[in-house]
Amino acid sequence: MNRILAIALLSLRSAVRSRMVAVLMCLLVGIMALLPWVIKGDGTISGTIHLLLSYSLGLATTVIAMALLWAGSFAVSAEIQDKTIQTLATKPVSRFHLWAGKWLGLNLLGFLLLAFCGIVTYALLQAQLRSDRWTPDDLATVQRQLTAHAEFRPDQPDFEAQARHELVATPDRTRPDDRSPAERLQQRRQTLIAEFYSVRPLNRNQWTFSPLRGQTEDRPLILRYRFTSSVIGQDAVSGRWLIGTAEKPDQFTHTITHTPRVWNEITVPRHPDWSAKPIVVTYLNEDPGGATLLLDMDQGLTLLAPADPFAVNYLRVLLVKFAQLSFLTALGITAGCLFSLPVAALVSMYILLLVQLGSYIQGMATNEFSLTSAAGIERTTIDLALIAIYKGLAFLLSPLVPGDELTRLANGLLVTWWSALRHLTLQGLLMALLLGAFASYALNRRELALPQS
Repeated sequence: MNRILAIALLSLRSAVRSRMVAVLMCLLVGIMALLPWVIKGDGTISGTIHLLLSYSLGLATTVIAMALLWAGSFAVSAEIQDKTIQTLATKPVSRFHLWAGKWLGLNLLGFLLLAFCGIVTYALLQAQLRSDRWTPDDLATVQRQLTAHAEFRPDQPDFEAQARHELVATPDRTRPDDRSPAERLQQRRQTLIAEFYSVRPLNRNQWTFSPLRGQTEDRPLILRYRFTSSVIGQDAVSGRWLIGTAEKPDQFTHTITHTPRVWNEITVPRHPDWSAKPIVVTYLNEDPGGATLLLDMDQGLTLLAPADPFAVNYLRVLLVKFAQLSFLTALGITAGCLFSLPVAALVSMYILLLVQLGSYIQGMATNEFSLTSAAGIERTTIDLALIAIYKGLAFLLSPLVPGDELTRLANGLLVTWWSALRHLTLQGLLMALLLGAFASYALNRRELALPQS
């Protein structure tokens, strides 16, 4: 362990003495201090918080990730090329000790840089909250937004089983159907999901939430939803929300004229029954324009319960970001162990490109698509092969793609300790050590102390 620490301190000292750290610090300060002035938000305090947490801190962590990935790729490959590693290779130091020392040293650098960005962002946020331009209503909004809320979503039926049952019980024989059974099942399943999240004119729909056990009963809930209107160009839809239990569905009633395509929030006083009984949320579509309300199928309807203060949630998000930085550092050092200096640099550039395209690739893997066949016709072999490739790439890239923790933080959503510990254990430690074992095996195959190395 002493050997690893010695190599780590040498790596950290070398990085601090280089110009990279000074340039990186100036760049990070410029991003966090100047970006809110360059990008104009919507003028609200909520938009300012999003700008600081999602954009400034998000861009700063991306810059740190790029720097650590590049530094990792150069950490070993440059020493091999310059033959300075021969001095270390002749000493009683294993190849894994060499890798682990480099990784630990760059991890310490990443931790210090991330802590610096976190402290500066937190200070800027507190300075914004003390500004005189915000009204008491704005500060009340911020208090809600910065409090970490646990999310509760409605219980969903088994759409797959329901679609299968309906297709078997009532087959459609009125017209020829060229679709395959799988496509008919998929279409019926999508129809059932759409019906579950829509409310027709002058009708109602109900959603059931599990009891809010373990939640503080003296703090109000928030009903959060986003929807679109079936009437194109409609700016407001009228309706009424009822929240209660199956026996008393109207323990809370709220008539509202709300706006499509944006997040709408309603503060709901907590009722003691909701900790022991399922919560029934009902929407009555009373819009005079005859619009159908179409809720977002992914996150269009949630109940939010206050869980933790902002500082605790903020710490957990920074831990998740540190785990991602640790994995990228390990990936860069491993590339430097496997390839020469120019190739390691190209591999690092390719990894950065994959990180940027990761969300797109995952979207292609999860969404159904067809490139060579028309709609309503069974996919060809080429389509199936492309879908398999996208799913394989999505699986391989899942550790690289940044999560939405910063967005959740800015929206007042809880990032749990379990999520932070899972990222630290799996991504920041176990997967990084697996890369280290592979890199040390590759280094053992190279005679580093010979002149031709």
